Amino acid sequence: MVRAFFNELWLRIKSLLNRKQLDRDLQDELVHHLDMRAQHNRAAGMHADEARYAARRTLGNLTLVRETSREIWTFASLEALWQDVRFGARLLARSSGFTVTAVLTLALGIGANTAIFSYIDAFVIKPLPYPHADRLAMFLSHDKKKDGHRNTSPPPRLSSISRSRTPRSSKPPYGRGGISISLVMGLPRS
Repeated sequence: MVRAFFNELWLRIKSLLNRKQLDRDLQDELVHHLDMRAQHNRAAGMHADEARYAARRTLGNLTLVRETSREIWTFASLEALWQDVRFGARLLARSSGFTVTAVLTLALGIGANTAIFSYIDAFVIKPLPYPHADRLAMFLSHDKKKDGHRNTSPPPRLSSISRSRTPRSSKPPYGRGGISISLVMGLPRS
């Protein structure tokens, strides 16, 4: 079974390389079958033109027979793909302005996509290069008197929060005199 597969594969590859010869052989074979059928019809008592016409009707559409034979012998899908690639290349070579625009658009799109994915991969998907990175938290101070300006909490406040024994996720927001400290990202409970 495997040997038959490779044998058929080899014949198909060989037919791709010798396509013109195979087309000539196929045409000769079809003409031979047509002549033999017409000769058989003449032997049955038909006139020569009528015998040839009856032979063509019996064999059917010769172009369809040729195309079906080619599909059996070769890789029709690969040939169609190769023809499409050649046609596309000819069209792109003919209209250089469109080609330049299309290539630049693709390059810009691929470059932007790569840059955005690299950023997301580095900062969102991959963990931070710290031990227990999932336990990191950031505290911001929000001063209502200074037009709602946010900045990170100063070190004294952070040290007092870190000395506290209550888990960060259960610590309520703290507020005094117009300044409130709220938790942006909490720590998981252990």
